[in-house]
Amino acid sequence: MIDSEIEKLLNEINESEVYNFKLNFENYEDEIIYRKSINHLERELKLIRKPFENEAILELTHFGKRVIKKGGWIEYSRIESEKEKRSDKKDIFDFKVSKYRYHTFWWFFAFATLGSGLSIFNFVKGFSPSEKNIQLEKRIEKMELEMEKSRTSKPTQKNTDSLTKSNTIENNQNQ
Repeated sequence: MIDSEIEKLLNEINESEVYNFKLNFENYEDEIIYRKSINHLERELKLIRKPFENEAILELTHFGKRVIKKGGWIEYSRIESEKEKRSDKKDIFDFKVSKYRYHTFWWFFAFATLGSGLSIFNFVKGFSPSEKNIQLEKRIEKMELEMEKSRTSKPTQKNTDSLTKSNTIENNQNQ
């Protein structure tokens, strides 16, 4: 069935409050085409339905109403074909990405394992003192001992008296 015919019938059914079958046709071929179109809309596309089984009344289904809201059958089929193309592109992209992941998984896994092993090694190594740290600690201890020795030994300090005496002696000798 042609999209323009589907569009035309949907709009006719949508615009009328109660749509009845057409019974009078100019020729038999037009009647056959009309009945096939109605049957196609009802059974295959599920755009219309008969509210009562033996009646000649047709109405839009919920799907048919959605198609009309989206701009009609032609616009709806264009949107659906675009969705299908996008879905196909997405499937191809997903396939390529999954193929890439499959082939590169072990490289990344080995790299990650190596990196985590090195980080654990450096973390543990950080807790054990290195030679440099040991030498620095010995040097600090040595300096602390020297400072304690200098504090405990008696310093040779001059009295203020001795300072003044020396000045007076020197003055006396000069005179």
